[in-house]
Amino acid sequence: MRNTTAAAKDVKNYRTVDCYLANNDHGTASIYANSVSCNASNGRRIAFTDLSGDALRQETNCSQIWAVAKSDGDYDGTSLSYDHDNVMGINWSRTVPASGVITLRSRFQSD
Repeated sequence: MRNTTAAAKDVKNYRTVDCYLANNDHGTASIYANSVSCNASNGRRIAFTDLSGDALRQETNCSQIWAVAKSDGDYDGTSLSYDHDNVMGINWSRTVPASGVITLRSRFQSD
């Protein structure tokens, strides 16, 4: 992210995906130290891994994950343990210095 102003700016960045695995829009999830994943019953999974540090993560249903982002909130590090229409996301809160640049990195992985 680039800040072209003369003042530091507090920003949030969200990366969110609706999970669809094994021809099914439903599954479960896992939360790890630096990643979140959606899991299908056949063992397939997709995951976001934070490569920049300090990202917050969550897996839940569509309405809840988008409500957090729309409200400028933070993901809460939880996931749902039962089969559901799952969505996952990670977010960072950062300050971009005046006339500065920050880089946020994550990996999207499919197994």
